[in-house]
Amino acid sequence: MDWTVANSKADANHNPIIVLNKNERKDLAKGKVKAGNKVQLSAKETFVPDGHQLRYK
Repeated sequence: MDWTVANSKADANHNPIIVLNKNERKDLAKGKVKAGNKVQLSAKETFVPDGHQLRYK
């Protein structure tokens, strides 16, 4: 994984910070939903700390 190797932390590639429904996390998102209910999720505030463009589907 050469893309993770850099001379400094600032020069390294960083993982995105996931913001799911306005909750910022670095682990799995969990929740409870009653059977038959709809769930709407938004990750539009997710970002990459090093400023790279983030694309997701």
